Amino acid sequence: MRCINFTVLRRGCQFQTRRIMTRTYPISRQLNKRLLTGGVEAEEGAAAAGAAGAAGGQMLKRVLGGIAAVVILYKTRLSNPIYEKMVGSEKVALESADVKADLPFFYKYDVKTAAQTMGPRLRSMETHLAKAMSNSTSPETAKRVEEIRTKGYSSGITVNLARGDKFAAAANVNELEKCFETIQDYKLNGGNLDEKEYTRVVTLGYHNKITALFTAAQNAANKGDANTCIGSVAEIETYLKSKVETLPSNMTNEDLASVQTKCHTKHVDNLLSQAQSIRKTGSRRETEARLRQARVYASAHSVGFDEENATSILQ
Repeated sequence: MRCINFTVLRRGCQFQTRRIMTRTYPISRQLNKRLLTGGVEAEEGAAAAGAAGAAGGQMLKRVLGGIAAVVILYKTRLSNPIYEKMVGSEKVALESADVKADLPFFYKYDVKTAAQTMGPRLRSMETHLAKAMSNSTSPETAKRVEEIRTKGYSSGITVNLARGDKFAAAANVNELEKCFETIQDYKLNGGNLDEKEYTRVVTLGYHNKITALFTAAQNAANKGDANTCIGSVAEIETYLKSKVETLPSNMTNEDLASVQTKCHTKHVDNLLSQAQSIRKTGSRRETEARLRQARVYASAHSVGFDEENATSILQ
């Protein structure tokens, strides 16, 4: 059997190990170098991206600032003397009047304020138009003045119709009629009125008022309160004669007559009850007076009178 020389074997192993390490070391060194280089490049890229982002942000700020400056200059041009020298006082006056003739931008959200400010806006419009006419008598200027005036009073009509619609929904005819007066005034000054919309608001307002009055008349009839009931029905008839031609769809002339009859009947019953209460105190004369009052009232309003009940009360 061949003997193993351990010394030779150990030396051979050491030689192979040194050989492997010699070949591996350059690869490891190159890998480390690449890793380090990649980290530096990444940092440089991030720095470059940050610089580019900062530059972009600065550019955006400059653009937005420029736009804001242009908008401000445009909005304030009419009060800028330099702009007036460039285009002339007549053009500035016409532009100023045209701005006042526009609808208030907030009128759909705050109709009340819009309606309150429309009067001063139109007065300011007229002042600017007068200034424009004083600086020129050309047909073009006169035509433009009329166009702006029509636009302004039409805007006033639109705002007051919207305001009137709110009052109509609430059956507030007093404030509604003030809106109508303003609308008619603006119409006479050249404003355009949507007759269909105007009729709708008128009908809505008075129909709601008539409905409220009829409810009040019914409540009064249940109590026998003749004054309130008759007054409410009379006011309804006044609106039918001068404001609207028809009753609301849920009401008829028969309903008006019926509620009055009911009220008169209840009022007679109340007088009989009062006579009965008076008789309990023993005053026959006062009882007869109250019964006489009930009889006359029933006859005047064509309602029944219970003679048997009246006799029993006296007895």
